[in-house]
Amino acid sequence: MKRKTHEKEVRKKIIKAARQLFLEQGFDNTTIRQITQKAEISTGTLYHFYKDKEDIFFHIADETFLKVIAKSLELVPDEDIYLRLVCEMAIHIQSFLSNRNTAELYVIAYGSYKISEEVMLKQHPRMKAFINNKGSSLGEEDLPLISLTIKGLLHALALKAMNGEYLAPAEIIPQSSRLILSLLAVPAAEIDATISQLERLDIPKSLALKIHEI
Repeated sequence: MKRKTHEKEVRKKIIKAARQLFLEQGFDNTTIRQITQKAEISTGTLYHFYKDKEDIFFHIADETFLKVIAKSLELVPDEDIYLRLVCEMAIHIQSFLSNRNTAELYVIAYGSYKISEEVMLKQHPRMKAFINNKGSSLGEEDLPLISLTIKGLLHALALKAMNGEYLAPAEIIPQSSRLILSLLAVPAAEIDATISQLERLDIPKSLALKIHEI
């Protein structure tokens, strides 16, 4: 038990150190040596738990997406499935618009086949529930393309943010939400109602999520 507890603590130290360095100076500028120094461990210890820097990043990205899902569940009741979807998307957008290095991490995550596949696997059952619970005219065969479209939209927005292009959350989030809900064949009146509810959640204060807080 003590060994498992120790290993868990070492993993947490590595992830925390890497996350802070990635956020402060970017993924490409961060080295394994810097991570081990910040975590106060040996290089051998790091490689015992993670194959390389990309493996560390995969675990950070996975935690990030799970944390966003959890936070959207806290903010939105289970029955409001479309509001929960756009709330989740709003958290991601607000996060990468807040910091260029954060945006870079999102760009890397969305550009990674491994991470994208993992995210889409987590997203599929929830997207399926959206269709089944609302009696949508869409079928399960439509879900992969819809998931890819959502990923592509967020990837493009994160890339713009990483390159320093100013994007106003108050404009981008409702526009993106409207587009995604339209893809899901949600009636126009329900889209308007969902976006109004999303705006009342006070996105800048309530939904902002920083990678170093995860």
